[in-house]
Amino acid sequence: MSPITSFCDKAVVKTRLYIDDQRKRAVRRHDERGSVTIEQVLWAVAMIAIVGIVVLAITNFVTTKAGEIR
Repeated sequence: MSPITSFCDKAVVKTRLYIDDQRKRAVRRHDERGSVTIEQVLWAVAMIAIVGIVVLAITNFVTTKAGEIR
């Protein structure tokens, strides 16, 4: 095998490997794994906010009623 043929064969193999790698990366980028986790985190944050609002309302109510007792 001549040096030029060997060089061309190596170049073709490297190019194919590069293209395959880029294709795999593109597929991984569009993968939706983890989206359920993000949804769960958003729901948890929303629930914490709602609970915080309820606690604040109850605290204000109790404080107001305690002020009326004095």
